[in-house]
Amino acid sequence: MADVFAKCRLPETYQFVKELGVYPYYQAIEERPGGGEVVIDGRVRVQAGSNDYVGLSGDERVKEAAVMVTSAGYLANLALGALIGPGDTVIGDRLVHA
Repeated sequence: MADVFAKCRLPETYQFVKELGVYPYYQAIEERPGGGEVVIDGRVRVQAGSNDYVGLSGDERVKEAAVMVTSAGYLANLALGALIGPGDTVIGDRLVHA
């Protein structure tokens, strides 16, 4: 089986790009101040490379609610379709894009 993470560990390029500060893979998130922002290497950055780009994973209301997690919007729609029935109401806003 192919190692899908091999490109992240190429020894001949890893140290070079790490020293340049442009290593794009698996940067540790030190803090989540909220609002879609994260702290990486001591700098506040907008987290746009995940499904949490609007910062809802840190919202206490979401943490307390029963949450269904899927890896894609299409899968969420399939799962939702299986969970709702006649008489149920589903509300979505203009940001629903799946």
